[in-house]
Amino acid sequence: MADAEEVRFYRAPLRHQTLAVDTKTQLGPVEILMGYAGADGRVIRSLLRDEPIQELVIAGLGLGGVPAAMFDAIQQARGRGLPVVISTRVQDGYFHLAP
Repeated sequence: MADAEEVRFYRAPLRHQTLAVDTKTQLGPVEILMGYAGADGRVIRSLLRDEPIQELVIAGLGLGGVPAAMFDAIQQARGRGLPVVISTRVQDGYFHLAP
């Protein structure tokens, strides 16, 4: 994590993944979706049914979480082998989980 004062490492990344990309590499469509209170996964299920998507990026809630119904739809996407990235929307600084 980085803020205006310093960079802090709370844990090491679980894995490092790199992909070789050159001028001949064709990248598929990536859908970027917003997580929000009450999101039920309907958009994800619709994309899985109707669109030729190859990856999903989810802008999660503050700490990167998503509502349970949206998580179920993400699990369906993962079950089909789609890569899914869930990010946080915290712009900067750090947070503390309450005990």
